[in-house]
Amino acid sequence: NPDEAVAYGAAVQAAIVSGHGTDEVQNMLLLDVAPLSLGIETAGGMMQTLIDRNTTLPTNKSQDFTTYEDYQDHVDIKVYEGERSMVKDNNYLGKFTLKGIPRALRGIPKIQVTFNIDPNGILDVTAEDVMSKRKSEIKITNEKGRLTQAQIEAMLAEAEKHKGDDAISKGDLIAKEELKAFAGRTRKGLEDIGGDRIPKRDREHLERKLADLDAWLQDKGGLKAGKEEFEAKQKELEVAMTAIMMRINKGPDFWEQQITVHAGEKTIAEGGFLLECGIDVRELIEEPQ
Repeated sequence: NPDEAVAYGAAVQAAIVSGHGTDEVQNMLLLDVAPLSLGIETAGGMMQTLIDRNTTLPTNKSQDFTTYEDYQDHVDIKVYEGERSMVKDNNYLGKFTLKGIPRALRGIPKIQVTFNIDPNGILDVTAEDVMSKRKSEIKITNEKGRLTQAQIEAMLAEAEKHKGDDAISKGDLIAKEELKAFAGRTRKGLEDIGGDRIPKRDREHLERKLADLDAWLQDKGGLKAGKEEFEAKQKELEVAMTAIMMRINKGPDFWEQQITVHAGEKTIAEGGFLLECGIDVRELIEEPQ
């Protein structure tokens, strides 16, 4: 019973502070803990936990993050508490912005986020760009947007109820964000390859695939897709990009070679896995065992 536990703890603490009670009570050490996990919002609305529930206080935890878009010069840090995988299902505590990040490609800047909780339960969240040393922070007290004991218990019950669904949703979202990130790198790679190095037909083929992917992500199919579908889309893009890179590296003569198709094997055009040059596309996308 949470109410009884709180009352018991308060009574023991009062006995310790006042000097009353038995020797056993006087030798007790009561530790404060974080009632809920604490973290920030990341790509796709996911909750990235920095301090786990029931962590002993005071505590200090740091984790490195990076930018989501190319040439991004600021990041918004949104702080939440709760046990769900998506921030929309957790309790919002506050927000601050780190500005002046040196412009660079996505993934290059290193931003260190630190959560510090003092003995009084006051939370300080700091974000610092490692290269420029620019820093921003927010202070969150127990009186500012925090939940009551009853609300905490209700949130924990909800988290346990949706534990399985949350794990699936997070896996789907991670796969979707990885697909979008790969598409962004592919588009950037296509821009970096000079027009004289890649045939017009190949460039148009890959641009069409990227456009189709963008459209699919926006329609009902992409919005309701699961992890397997996102991974399949990424493999399709990987095959197309790898084939173009091999064409660039091997030269046109390599791709004009004719091959012998053995019994049971089919070319891509026939619904199989063989490129016209004889390479099995599965070897291009599957990691060696």
